Amino acid sequence: MKWYILLTALFLSVSFLVPYAMALDEPVISKSRAFEFVFENVLNGVPKGKRVYGTGEVVKAKTEIKAFDKIVKSPPFDGWFFFVDDYPC
Repeated sequence: MKWYILLTALFLSVSFLVPYAMALDEPVISKSRAFEFVFENVLNGVPKGKRVYGTGEVVKAKTEIKAFDKIVKSPPFDGWFFFVDDYPC
């Protein structure tokens, strides 16, 4: 359940960047900038004991993403998808 809340938080956290990207007619942000955002705002700059995985390309709006036994739909705009493993093996 915790991963589902974190996944939702990641999508919502990046949503404030959409108006700027739409005004510029460019991708929301680069993958490296998106990772920095996750590092600073989701992990609070402390990734100790966690692993972060990201997609190789931008996820299109309203894409269904299979996450374990659930399907999560991305927000109504394109963006990067990151998964934070709180308890890696």
